Amino acid sequence: MDIHLYSIPYDSGYKDIRMGAGPNHLIKNGLFKSLLSKGYNTTIEKIETDLSLKTELENAFAIFKILSEKIKKSQSDTGFPVVLSGNCNTSVGAVSGLDNDVGVIWFDAHGDCKTPETTPIAFLDGMGIPMLAGLCWKNLLSQIPNYQPIPISAILHLGGRHFYKEEKEFISQTGLQVISSASLLEGKETLVTDALKKIKTKKVYIHIDLDVLDPAISPANEYAVSNGLNKENMLDILRLIGECHTIVGCGFASYDPQYDNGHVLETAIALCDEIVALAESTL
Repeated sequence: MDIHLYSIPYDSGYKDIRMGAGPNHLIKNGLFKSLLSKGYNTTIEKIETDLSLKTELENAFAIFKILSEKIKKSQSDTGFPVVLSGNCNTSVGAVSGLDNDVGVIWFDAHGDCKTPETTPIAFLDGMGIPMLAGLCWKNLLSQIPNYQPIPISAILHLGGRHFYKEEKEFISQTGLQVISSASLLEGKETLVTDALKKIKTKKVYIHIDLDVLDPAISPANEYAVSNGLNKENMLDILRLIGECHTIVGCGFASYDPQYDNGHVLETAIALCDEIVALAESTL
C-alpha cells in the first residue's frame, strides 16, 4: 500500500509557528521513518498557498481545494492519505478528495461544532464538523472540488470534554453522536461499538486532534484540556473502528512541539502505524 503524507504547515493562517510546526516535526522525528521501516512506499508532499495575498479564510479554503484534488488523484493510484496539519478544518479538504459515502470519526478534546452564527470567538478552526456536514459556509464549500456534505449520522465525535454552550445546542439539535472522554476512560467499549454501528457508511476517515490525549502525560498544545485519553485507550478504539469499518484515510492536527516532552510525538507515530495497518488489513 502506498502512503501519501500531506504536510500542511499552517496554524490559523500563519506558517511554521505554533501548531503549524507540528507536521514537519512529526515527519522529521520518526513518523516518516516508521512508515518506511514497515515497507510502505511513502511520499511526502507539502501543501502551501501564498499567504501574502490571502486572508485566513481564503487561505483555508485554498488549502481545502488543493488537498481535495491531491487526494482524489492519489485515490486512483490506490494511495492511502495521511494528512498532517496545524488546523483541524483541513479534514474538510481531505474528506472531499475521498470517494463519496465516507463517514468521519472525529477525535478531539473540543467540540469543533461552532458556526459563523454561533461562534463566540470567531475561530474558523472550531467549525470543522458543521463544514463537513454542509451546515455553514455553503457557497465556499461548494467551490471545493468533489465536496459533498456528510450526513451528521455518519460523524462520530470521540474524547471531547470541552464544549461551548452553543456547541451543546448544536449537538442536541442535530443529533451528532458524541462519546466523552469520561465515558471512554470508564472502559465503555460497547458505547463505541454501538455508535459505530449507527454509521451506515462502510468507509471512514479518522481525524485526530492530538489534544484528545491527556495533557497530564504531555500536552499537545496550549489548548489541551485535562482528563484526556492515553495511547492504550486510543489504540483500543482504533481497533474497534477497524472491526466495523474500512479506514480510507486519516489526519493528525493541532500539535505544537514546544509543549511536548516527546510523549505526544511517540503516541502519534504509534497511532498512525496502527491506522495504516488496520487500513491495509481491509484492502
